[in-house]
Amino acid sequence: MDGLENKFRLDDTAYEKGSPNYIWERYLILEALDYGDNYYDALNGVTLESLASPEVLTRLLLESNFIIKEGIIEIDWLKDSLKSSKPYLKKILYDAGLEIEGSKKELLKRLADNNVTLGEAYKITSKGKNYLKEFAWISFYEEFFSEFDFTDFYKYLNSHNGNIKEVSLKYLDEHLKLASQHNDEFYYEECIYVKNEILEEADEFLSDLNIPE
Repeated sequence: MDGLENKFRLDDTAYEKGSPNYIWERYLILEALDYGDNYYDALNGVTLESLASPEVLTRLLLESNFIIKEGIIEIDWLKDSLKSSKPYLKKILYDAGLEIEGSKKELLKRLADNNVTLGEAYKITSKGKNYLKEFAWISFYEEFFSEFDFTDFYKYLNSHNGNIKEVSLKYLDEHLKLASQHNDEFYYEECIYVKNEILEEADEFLSDLNIPE
């Protein structure tokens, strides 16, 4: 039981290619695209912590017909990106193989002078939108269980009967048992906090998502 990641996992199966994490990552990318983010931002929001490369994730989305190509992501750096943060601009410069040092004004000018784009543009398909509906429960996980291992939560959810609220409360009860067994006060309090949040807020949250309570 070393570290919170292990504490928040009932099933100690390691991350592998094809694991539930791919379901989670695809959902997050499609959700961002559906929300209106460009593909560069949608993809990078996931790949910073993913074991899959941007190329692999994009290929899987294309093969599944969840996204289709829609040209190039072009930006007027001297106009449309004035509110962008320096770390964001530096990452784009780094990805483009350009110098990353300088003031924000210099970074924007460098991007403009080199006609840097954000790569291929993609849009979500109707199949992708259906995927979001099918896995809308992931938003529930993101809202209440972000400290818990996704693969562990996914496997528990799919191996127990009941609606997502009922199963989630059972899941937390299992973790409370573990916390008590290991006499871990912080772990126990975290589980109690999440359980109270679900009891107070889950019904309204699930109603907004159109997921049965």
